[in-house]
Amino acid sequence: SSGINAEYGFLHLLNFAASTLVVGGRLVYWLPVVRDHYTESYVPLHPNLKLVYNCEQILNRKSSRRLVVMVKLRPSEDTDQSYFQRRCFGKWCRTFQGPVLR
Repeated sequence: SSGINAEYGFLHLLNFAASTLVVGGRLVYWLPVVRDHYTESYVPLHPNLKLVYNCEQILNRKSSRRLVVMVKLRPSEDTDQSYFQRRCFGKWCRTFQGPVLR
């Protein structure tokens, strides 16, 4: 499903940033959300990255995107992995995925 692919992409992005950024370096990205269902628990996290900004840009009545800024706190260990407190992309995909064209 495209929701699982989107989740994997964000988790991979955080793992990559945690392994390549210098301590104090920043990761900045857009996170698409369904406004009615959004909570901060939908933002993916990593043990070595601190969330410093999470700002909303409203796109329409149903959706927005969040500008997420994280800063690297310390060098990464091989066992450190990104994670979601709460998975959200299934709802996003069901809300915005159009009909399949054949």
